[in-house]
Amino acid sequence: MPKVHIPGPWLAKFTVLPLVLRQALRRNFDGLHGPHSVVQTGPRRVSVNDARGLRDVFLSAPVRRLDRYPNLVFLHNYAAENIISTVDGDTHHDRRRIVQPSYAATLAVSEELKGVVSRAAEGFLALREREQGQRPLGNADVKPLLRLALADIMSHVVYGRAHETNTLRDPEQRSLLQKDADFHDWRISRSASSFFALLFPDTTLWLRKNLGWSPRGHDITLINRPHTDKLGRAALLALQHGRTTVGACPMERMYRHLVENGPTPAVPSLEYILSDCVDHFWAGVNTPLDPLVALLKKLDEPQNGRIRQKLEAELGEAALPHGGSPFDIPATVLSRLPLLDAVIRETLRLYPPVPFGLERRVTKREGGIIVGGHFIPAGWIVGAAPETLHRRPDIFAQPGEWRPERWLAGGDGATDEARRASLGDMKRHFYAFGAGPRMCIGVNVAWTAMRGLVAGIYGRPPRTSMRTP
Repeated sequence: MPKVHIPGPWLAKFTVLPLVLRQALRRNFDGLHGPHSVVQTGPRRVSVNDARGLRDVFLSAPVRRLDRYPNLVFLHNYAAENIISTVDGDTHHDRRRIVQPSYAATLAVSEELKGVVSRAAEGFLALREREQGQRPLGNADVKPLLRLALADIMSHVVYGRAHETNTLRDPEQRSLLQKDADFHDWRISRSASSFFALLFPDTTLWLRKNLGWSPRGHDITLINRPHTDKLGRAALLALQHGRTTVGACPMERMYRHLVENGPTPAVPSLEYILSDCVDHFWAGVNTPLDPLVALLKKLDEPQNGRIRQKLEAELGEAALPHGGSPFDIPATVLSRLPLLDAVIRETLRLYPPVPFGLERRVTKREGGIIVGGHFIPAGWIVGAAPETLHRRPDIFAQPGEWRPERWLAGGDGATDEARRASLGDMKRHFYAFGAGPRMCIGVNVAWTAMRGLVAGIYGRPPRTSMRTP
């Protein structure tokens, strides 16, 4: 086996301490890279920060089905795997293929989904206006309200029209979902058992398999029958009674596969279906949530008033052929609005939904791979973090600044040829939703939801300030 020579901190050959300290001190992860595109960040662990490295790890044919490192066991629900936590690359491919049609680009821009997003945008605005009447200065904390809007959208996407929630208009549903959201936030950021599972995934799986131990602190479905559990079970019960959905949501596709083929590694049980659907739901809520909050905050800053005015003008012009209402602009039209795209894309660059590294494990099946010219043997972990790609000063000028115009043709005064080259480089390094066969399966739905909500909010001035603490 070739000897491994990879640059990086000397201590990284023996411990992940340099990486842990950098994260604890909230220093940019890309500081570990320095001038190198491939660095060692821990024992048998490597990070890449350029387009070539992304291609070698996630996109080239020999590595398209690399296994995932099993550190996402804390995202299991019902003590069962789901797509995101599936370790084996081939099994992940088979599982993803079943539900992929539900997230196809054509369905994401369908009039049905656009209608759901528009209703959520209208409900968000109505609830915000009611809350503003009860608060000083007419401002509302928008994050909880945006979470409700995204929950109403994702309930339709994951469970079907008949099980679409109405949290923006139903106070009881709103209260129940908030309890789930509080627990979900806690298990991701503050749960000791989740932290244990993240650091010791193999031990966690061994304890579950051999001792039947499953920590309640990181499985939302093991405590108090949460609202999302009841939602999933109701949708599954309807399928068991022969009531199908229009367009076949992910739950229906997995249930059909189980009925037609029996238990398989792709869909092993009803618990797997419930687990995967809960994960699809919360991933679809939380992936766009923080970027949307950041976007509203940026557009509300005085120095960005000109961009906000241009965005309002772009949306107003797009709405004219559709009765002047931003809620009636087709999703296909919204997807072609350059400034709307630039504002969202630039926010995702600075505030990616998943800022930490996305990792793959090289197995004996591959026998080692070449990444950025370096040989990576079996047993090593390879990955990339969005911030290491999104903040490269040689790709993104003034990378710490929010500058949507960088994504627009001629937005920075560059020549056409230079502009095309720059845009190409930026898009190759844009990693907000991952890359390759494990790229966020709901990326098309996330874009439709973000475009529709932003259009609804900024497409009908005048408005008051959005307070986003």
